[in-house]
Amino acid sequence: MGVYSPDGSINPGTEFDVTLLQNNDEQIQFSIANGPVPFVLTGYTLTFYLKSSPAESDGAAFSNVPVITSAVLGQFTVNIPHSSLTAPTPASAPLFYHVDATLAGTITTLVFGSIAVIAI
Repeated sequence: MGVYSPDGSINPGTEFDVTLLQNNDEQIQFSIANGPVPFVLTGYTLTFYLKSSPAESDGAAFSNVPVITSAVLGQFTVNIPHSSLTAPTPASAPLFYHVDATLAGTITTLVFGSIAVIAI
């Protein structure tokens, strides 16, 4: 399993593109902050969406629930099963993802970006 993480914390709504390996169970670790202050995740429900294009509806996308590893530090982990990474993506057509945090009906996109899947 690969583990990928941005260097340091990222602000809510930040784009973070990744490259993952075909047919591998992958993990991405995130730390979200507003500048130097962690984005406290207490009370939030997180959802990860993986899409074939940005225009694909969230309802049609693969989704799962990220694991909050430290709510007070704004840290969570997204696990992506190998079944979602079965084919390499051409550079012109990567997969797309976003992670939303929901609290009392209000949705905040914490991070989004493209995922290039490479053959090994």
